[in-house]
Amino acid sequence: MNVAVCCAYFRDCLVEQLVHDLAQSGAEVHLWALQSVLPGMARFTRGTGPGGKFQAINQLRPYTLGADIVLLVDDDVRLPGRFLHTYMAIVTALGATVAQPALTGDSYYSHSITLERKGC
Repeated sequence: MNVAVCCAYFRDCLVEQLVHDLAQSGAEVHLWALQSVLPGMARFTRGTGPGGKFQAINQLRPYTLGADIVLLVDDDVRLPGRFLHTYMAIVTALGATVAQPALTGDSYYSHSITLERKGC
């Protein structure tokens, strides 16, 4: 399964560890630098420039056209080990066409349906 990961990032972020983990899992990673390109992220960064997160993600869309799954991630998250493998197995088993990992209870959220539910 071809997975493309898109992320818009700022200079002060967690994107380097995120990219390392996802690229090791076989994902194609496409980044947009909202300020300047982090040196270690240059090979994954497709463009740079100010704007909103979703404007930047839209700039990355052409890079995802051959993907079976597109995963949008924020630049301030830490993913557990083997996240992509485990997450894709769950999404595939459920036959989901749209999926979103749950947010932890201490995350900023705008809709409670996106919060983690213990035991689910």
